[in-house]
Amino acid sequence: MEDECERLNSLFQRLHKGLLVKVTYYAHQQYLTIQGVITKIDRDYCRMIFINQQRISFDDIMDIEIME
Repeated sequence: MEDECERLNSLFQRLHKGLLVKVTYYAHQQYLTIQGVITKIDRDYCRMIFINQQRISFDDIMDIEIME
């Protein structure tokens, strides 16, 4: 579990506006996956990313894949 947290933290540091990503996150009592371009990142205040107008909290993210 600790290794997974370190992996996600490392990926969070690499995220930036305009990056194409695939994110699996928890919402509405289920896991959802979205793929798209990051349109906004708030690392300091709300700790959220925005993908295709979908707001996702860092705390809800289970996995991130950077699409290259």
